[in-house]
Amino acid sequence: MNRSIALFVAMAVLAAHSLTIHTDGTATLAAPHDLAFVAFRIGRELVHESTLTWFAGQDAFESYPSLAWVGLSALIQRAYWVPLNTTVQVLGAAATMLTLVFTSRLHPDRIASMIAPFLLAICGGVAAAAVSGTETAAMMCAVTAAFLAYERAWPGRLGLALLVCGLLRPEGWLLAGGMALLRGIDVARGTRARSLTAFLPPLIGFALVAVWRREHTGAWTSAYTEHLLHLGDGELEAGLGYLLDFIVASISPLLLVFVLWPLVRGRLSTTGLHAGGLFLAWTALVVVGGGGAVFGEALVPALPLALIAAREGMILTLNSARAWVRGSTWASFLAVAALSALGSTSPDALLPAPAARLRAELTRPSHPPRFGYEDLRGRAGLEEEIARTRSMRGMGVFMRDHLEPGTSVLTSWPGAVAYLSDLPVRDLLGRTDTWGRGERQRPWHARERVDVLAAIEGAPDYIVPFLAPPPRFPSADDVAGSWVRALDERAGEPGRTEAVTSALGSYELISVPIGLASDPGQRRPTFLLRRRELGLAPALELDLQDGEVVVRMRSGGHEQLADLRVWAVRRDGHVEYASPPGVFSSARSISARTNLLLVPTGERAIELFRAGLPPLSDAEHGALHAVHAILRNPGATGRHDWTGTCSRVSLRF
Repeated sequence: MNRSIALFVAMAVLAAHSLTIHTDGTATLAAPHDLAFVAFRIGRELVHESTLTWFAGQDAFESYPSLAWVGLSALIQRAYWVPLNTTVQVLGAAATMLTLVFTSRLHPDRIASMIAPFLLAICGGVAAAAVSGTETAAMMCAVTAAFLAYERAWPGRLGLALLVCGLLRPEGWLLAGGMALLRGIDVARGTRARSLTAFLPPLIGFALVAVWRREHTGAWTSAYTEHLLHLGDGELEAGLGYLLDFIVASISPLLLVFVLWPLVRGRLSTTGLHAGGLFLAWTALVVVGGGGAVFGEALVPALPLALIAAREGMILTLNSARAWVRGSTWASFLAVAALSALGSTSPDALLPAPAARLRAELTRPSHPPRFGYEDLRGRAGLEEEIARTRSMRGMGVFMRDHLEPGTSVLTSWPGAVAYLSDLPVRDLLGRTDTWGRGERQRPWHARERVDVLAAIEGAPDYIVPFLAPPPRFPSADDVAGSWVRALDERAGEPGRTEAVTSALGSYELISVPIGLASDPGQRRPTFLLRRRELGLAPALELDLQDGEVVVRMRSGGHEQLADLRVWAVRRDGHVEYASPPGVFSSARSISARTNLLLVPTGERAIELFRAGLPPLSDAEHGALHAVHAILRNPGATGRHDWTGTCSRVSLRF
């Protein structure tokens, strides 16, 4: 088969794979991941404020790990007619396709050269990264281009590719150092030209970025590099679990076993040695750093190197004089290809409903998940990422439409919320901003703990407490306990949870309807915490008119959801609850109105409910003592402070 035709087929497979795997449930391409919106936000500030800021007064030099991607986002937003989301996804897909071309150029054999491109095209992690909206696909392309230039001894192209790698991610500078080490070894062995000029562009680029960083942060090296030198507890184990999940979901790295025997015998090609060594070095960085994003995205940039090394080993076995060796090699390749394709399939499509336990085992991660995520393996984890990003985009749109400019927000997932709301959004985990601590921003995938109490005591106007609906109606104790266990740097300190609970007492829990303009019929209730001092809680009025109980509401706040409960109490304590038709009964689960959409009322109160009084006197339970009314959060249980959304009002007899 002609190599160009084979490449075209591989690219078509990749395009179809990406469009199939990265959907939002409406048969359309899903939006970029939440992390990408961080770059979009900084890029927009760069366009409008001509400086790298997260919000006014907050430097954003280290708020996103890729300076180049922030710059690209700014350029796209500067051309106002260009759609940002689609453009970055198209560029990512183009970079991935270019990666297929580069990997096919490292071997003259037209069949063997297509092993790596084909495996990349069917790898779920690669297909997801291609349209994730982050710089991962571009980084993969730059790494592969640098390796191709290194092997072909193209110094100018090598220097340019390594410079791009460094500007795309801090790991790129370390990759340049790794290639410089390889060049030094080659020079010492006399197997390569004695020119090191190719490493001048990345060296100069690194120095300039270091000086620029020094002006912004006071440090010469990135927060990522500093984190590698000061590992937190359990990060190595988390990184190893992340690597295992990547191998299980991608399968294709297992072909590196074909490198072992030629390596022992000293027959592995120089290209295979270099590719395998650089892949192992990149993997070590990811493992030591504690892992990364969904679907093994942190390891995707180096995956072409692993497949190039595996191909070099497979070529030796395919040239073996033994038929069973050649047959085993092809069988292994086909098995890996089939299993890699299955990794992109949802477990629900592979297994019947009775196999729920097996599905759970197949998707359960081997590493501690990110806060708010389950970080499931493979396709299940990608679907979770898409769903969570969709939820945060809806939250950002709600805040943009309903909150006053300058309203501060605290969240652990600041990307889409900050970009779409254009509000001063603070990151609880300290990655985009430091919320006044005076420290530098933290690396995005580090598993460092923060001072949760200090973040809450900073008095943000709103807090986004959950990324997904909790399994039960939450209380302040629940939120404080989960945050302290998962995030707080003083988690073992006596009384710490109680202190966080007390700080959360200055907030009220509200349920708001969020959704996207593209799907207005799918607005979903989502919890927010709102500072009580804002005075935006609705207020009820309870009156008696012509023998009827009338409930009215005044609200100066924004849209929120609530259930109206109206109940009558008799002298002996017997309670009767009002139903929507206005009939009082003893059924405790009844609400007078459910899922009310509360809106600003202005100066006039609006009527929510009207019903006739229950009998003033009852032979069994005595005279009527009082009628009460309150607005509660939908689905609220218990009697703690967060069940109600306003103060209770009463009418006594």
